[in-house]
Amino acid sequence: VRNLPSIDGFRVFKTSGMLGNDHKPPYEYVEMIDVNNMDTFSQDVGTQTMQQVAAEFQSFADNPMFILSDDLE
Repeated sequence: VRNLPSIDGFRVFKTSGMLGNDHKPPYEYVEMIDVNNMDTFSQDVGTQTMQQVAAEFQSFADNPMFILSDDLE
């Protein structure tokens, strides 16, 4: 993902707990992908290579969710 033209940054975080209580976080891992252009990203992920990466990801990820967000800074 880091090498795609549409990506400015990619980080993976392993959750370690919940602030203020001892409940288990709803997700074990969180990936932050900084996409600079959604149209280009759509083209990038449509390539055969990225389709193979996505298939591999789906084989070990349990019900992944892809959440869009906007930077408010």
